Amino acid sequence: MAMLPRLILLTGFHVTAVLGHWRTPTRLHAVDPAETDAVLHVPLAVLADPAHRFRLRAGGGVWRGPGFRVGDDVVWGFTGDVVDAVLRLGGWERPWPPGPELEWESL
Repeated sequence: MAMLPRLILLTGFHVTAVLGHWRTPTRLHAVDPAETDAVLHVPLAVLADPAHRFRLRAGGGVWRGPGFRVGDDVVWGFTGDVVDAVLRLGGWERPWPPGPELEWESL
């Protein structure tokens, strides 16, 4: 397990992401369903695949960052930033074309 550096979000919240790994998969659930749409089990290879990556803009351009398509779901925001950092820092990031920046409302 590793704790990533504390981040201060646009909302002013202080958040510390915790990266964990376990050998035996365990059922996961959202601690606060109001803050979490879904809990997804996604292999790193899928997240690193350039075909699943794009740049996203939300909140009228207030937030810009990485997005990841996982089936019918989109991983973005704080979680997208953490996934992007983990892929880059772990050496798993693969080159991906920048492409156009998509609007959250168009997804």
